[in-house]
Amino acid sequence: MGRRGPVQHPAAPFHHKSCGKVRFWGVCTGFSPVAAPGGTNLPVLPGLVRPFTPGAGRVSVPASMQLALAIHDGIHETPPWSGLVGLLAAQGCPAMIVTRLPGNPPLVVATGDPAVRPGALAAGEEAALRQVARQGGTGEAGRRIVAFASGPAEAWLIADTRAAPERLDELLAGLAPHFASALRTLRVLEERRIALTANRRILARLDIGILTLAADGRVIGMGPHARAIVEAVAGIAVRRGRIALEDRALARDFAAALAACLAACRADPPPPPRAFTLAPPSGLELLLVPAPPVLAVATVAPAAIVYLHRPDACSPGGAVLPQRLRELFELAPLESEIAALLVQGLSIQEAGERLGITRNTARSYLQSLFAKTGVHRQAELVRLILRGIGTIG
Repeated sequence: MGRRGPVQHPAAPFHHKSCGKVRFWGVCTGFSPVAAPGGTNLPVLPGLVRPFTPGAGRVSVPASMQLALAIHDGIHETPPWSGLVGLLAAQGCPAMIVTRLPGNPPLVVATGDPAVRPGALAAGEEAALRQVARQGGTGEAGRRIVAFASGPAEAWLIADTRAAPERLDELLAGLAPHFASALRTLRVLEERRIALTANRRILARLDIGILTLAADGRVIGMGPHARAIVEAVAGIAVRRGRIALEDRALARDFAAALAACLAACRADPPPPPRAFTLAPPSGLELLLVPAPPVLAVATVAPAAIVYLHRPDACSPGGAVLPQRLRELFELAPLESEIAALLVQGLSIQEAGERLGITRNTARSYLQSLFAKTGVHRQAELVRLILRGIGTIG
């Protein structure tokens, strides 16, 4: 291969010296160039061209690049790749995308064919897809099947190219590497989304809200649970984008700690966390910590995080605790009521009196509680509920 000249602006094509084909953004299209707006020669297909303005002049994005962009942008769409199938449908090429994750049946995640609905693939279709993909990717009735995989995940693009523009079928056949890359990114994003959702649910169960602050102290992030806490608890608010505490002395201490945290948020080691508690009756607890470093591509990098936590006295969890205990440990109604009272600090005798049962009956229920939860003492039972895995439930 001959030596390539300097890389030009992404909007400008350059010729591959060994084969004479036109490259655009490093993608070898293999098509003869045609005249594009502005006199620039680019390989294009009718209807698959859109303007691209890098800062000066006006050129056209070739079909191969437009399809590749739709593939990589499609992982951020709901459902994934819906824009791509819409783009193909507009070219007279109805298509659908099927994905298959390990241990799950194949699913149609996006479709541009009105006769096909998203959901489980018809019985026997998966074997047919695999067979066609092994035979070169062209099936019956003019269907082009592009198979791609990323690790254990697999997917197929199925397109009816009979009425599509010329050479579109060949373009689709060359999209497998782009799909494999996009599928790998989508898998990572989904894994992180699932982990983030699980973490948010755990924090909500623990009655913890999170506020993220920018380097100037502005609130740049407030989750729904944090918003609910701020709206429900007296003595704290977010005004003009900043945390406002009604207690003046506490507000001064918090402001001083926040300024010190923001000034040293990138120090090594970072400043230690600071805890604050609002006066009764709210008793809201605040924990101020420096934010971990983030990538430079973040729109606004958080500099500090404030965790909000309501004590048991004002937490809504207390009202539903017996019900949650019944669900977690399969307890009888009276067993869950006794466990909830023990967590509140009552003795077994006081719990029995509160529920209108004798001490011996209460102790009998307590022994049943031990057997179902796997503990042997009352203190272990309380610790399991307050600090064990049951807390998440």
